[in-house]
Amino acid sequence: MPLGILNNIPSLQAENELDLTASALNNTLEQLASGSRINSGADDPAGLSIANGLEANISALTQSVSNANDGVGQLQLADGALAQVTNLLNTAVTLATESATGTVSNGQRTAIQAQYASILAEINQIGTATTYNGQSVFQSGTSTNVNQAASVNNGTTAPITLNSALTVGDTTAVTAGGITFTYTAANQTATAPNTNQEVGSAIPGTGLTQAITSGSLTITAGGKSFTYAAGAGNTVGSLVTAINAATDATGAQASLNVAGNLVITDPNNNGDIAVTTTGTVATTGLQTVLGTFSNPTQNVTNPNQDVGTVAGLTGGSTLTAADFITVVADGKTSTFTNAAGSTVSVLEAAINSAATSGGVVLTGTANANLHAFIDSNGHLNIEDLSNGNNLSVTGGNAQTTTDIGTFAAAPQTVAPTVQTLVNAINADTTVGAKAAVVGGQLQITDPLNRADLAVVTDDTVLGAPVAGAPTAFTNTTTTAAATVNTNELASNAGTSGTPITAATALNTGLVDQFTAGGKTFTFTATASTNTVGALIAAINNPSDPAGLHAYLGTAGAGTTTQLIITDPNDNNDVAVGSGNTETALGTYTNPTTSGSTTTNIFLSDSTAIGSAQIAVQIGGLQTASITNGSGAAAINLATTDLSTQTDAQTALTLINSAITNIASVRGTLGASVNRLTAASNVINSQVQNLTSAENTITAADIPSVVANLTKYSILEQTGISALAQANQQQQLVLKLLQ
Repeated sequence: MPLGILNNIPSLQAENELDLTASALNNTLEQLASGSRINSGADDPAGLSIANGLEANISALTQSVSNANDGVGQLQLADGALAQVTNLLNTAVTLATESATGTVSNGQRTAIQAQYASILAEINQIGTATTYNGQSVFQSGTSTNVNQAASVNNGTTAPITLNSALTVGDTTAVTAGGITFTYTAANQTATAPNTNQEVGSAIPGTGLTQAITSGSLTITAGGKSFTYAAGAGNTVGSLVTAINAATDATGAQASLNVAGNLVITDPNNNGDIAVTTTGTVATTGLQTVLGTFSNPTQNVTNPNQDVGTVAGLTGGSTLTAADFITVVADGKTSTFTNAAGSTVSVLEAAINSAATSGGVVLTGTANANLHAFIDSNGHLNIEDLSNGNNLSVTGGNAQTTTDIGTFAAAPQTVAPTVQTLVNAINADTTVGAKAAVVGGQLQITDPLNRADLAVVTDDTVLGAPVAGAPTAFTNTTTTAAATVNTNELASNAGTSGTPITAATALNTGLVDQFTAGGKTFTFTATASTNTVGALIAAINNPSDPAGLHAYLGTAGAGTTTQLIITDPNDNNDVAVGSGNTETALGTYTNPTTSGSTTTNIFLSDSTAIGSAQIAVQIGGLQTASITNGSGAAAINLATTDLSTQTDAQTALTLINSAITNIASVRGTLGASVNRLTAASNVINSQVQNLTSAENTITAADIPSVVANLTKYSILEQTGISALAQANQQQQLVLKLLQ
């Protein structure tokens, strides 16, 4: 090769090899320092993926061993407590046998009974006070909640919201107490409040001549206000006159509708009219006479679709010659004029083709965005497919009076959503179930606790795998067990023996207020809404900001009808609001609930197929119900006593049966301990083998790494020497310049 000075190729080669050696040496040092062969994804992508999966398995299995050991500890604690109960029952056998003999006096039996009563009390104490990790051993666990069902869709990856659209025609059926409510999803006509009009809820007895002698009415609109104060000699007519007078700064207009309600309208369309009233004096109080005011609802129409009023049309329906319709949309005016013998189908063809067709002649401007069709009721519909929101259809001659009718904007249909289903279920009074969206799933609750709630849907939005295939909601689980239910309130009114009904009177003007989840519901009783039924309707209304549900039923062990307030969203903080002033229903308390005694021990290797639960039935422990290992054949010792010879003999038989049941429970617990121990041993073996497999993939082979360290250390030194030699070699060129 030529001898030059522009580039030192040997030096570059030596430098490149030195870089490779340094990289390999650094990797070797990292392996030696960490003990791991894989320290980054670049070291072994496939191996890293496998190793991380094995590590997840090992972590889950290690915790599963801990779960199993915790379960064993709880069961052993329960077994120890039951052993003490057996000792107490053996003492009770001795006492019962002693009291049953005829050589014991009644005075002595009194002492025996006192000791026996203390034994029963101690058994109840053991049942309620024995705890493990803060939970009551004999009342903990989870079980199927037969009063609540959740949709079977996945609430995590496909959460439902109130705005989720349902499938038109699909059904959802809710069954409880042998009664079924079925909801069929269907399009609805949209309505909206008229924010330029308010209507009173009460109907005056004598119309405009009805007296109003107390109270006031205030109208606000467009930032302006007008107040009318009623007094002696005033009537509804004088109020209407005052509102319609020029002195009313708001410009509002008032009149009575056909039902006799007072209607107040803002002709300036400010969109913010509000009317408030006072005066609840019977018969002549202004608020009593006129009621509360609210915005009436009105249909929302589609500005891009007009519908003719004549029904029963077909394509062959004949149109009158020389009649015409004019369609205006998007700044284009199109007139379609009939010739003799024209039919509706010919008119449709002309509109849809934006051209003269058959006997229908197009004049004006062609508009390709128009579309005409006959709906299922035989009305002619004309649409503006460009959605310009300015469609207008007018007719000439007899066209819009005899042939196809006058045209008006079509009602805007709204697709059904989960919200409409929730509203329908909550408004249903046959089943009385409550619906809410919780955690991305539709949750149905039976507040009457009839223990037979079932929900079936064929809507894929709610979890049916195939449209039309009936799919049941799943019953959720509950952990409640003889604890205060912080999601329910029960009035103490009704507990004294007189049940509350929907007609039970409230105090006019006083406030019912409840809070949950940081939100507040407030209801003020008026002359027309001062009943429990009105309060329940207000609470169950979808507009209730706290999302509460109310019903008449019994709470806890109650037998007399009370007002029950529940929070289906389970915020665990439902309470009476600070603004509550109603006294007719008394105070409210959180009732207690009782639940299952099943403890589920979760074991997993972090995969779905490798996860399982071992359910252990510990069982409740109280003298009123000492069950066997299967939770059946309960023995009631609470009503037994040793006060007489006969009672003692009866009690002796029951005590022996209770001892047998306790032994059965201990046997069941022992079998569960053995099962958990076996599961723990199997999992330990899995952890050992998986750790070995993971170690094989990730652990560095230290002898090999040390050999590589020696090799790359020598190569690094020889590389440095070679680089120095290459740099020295190019300096020989200077010899030629001497």
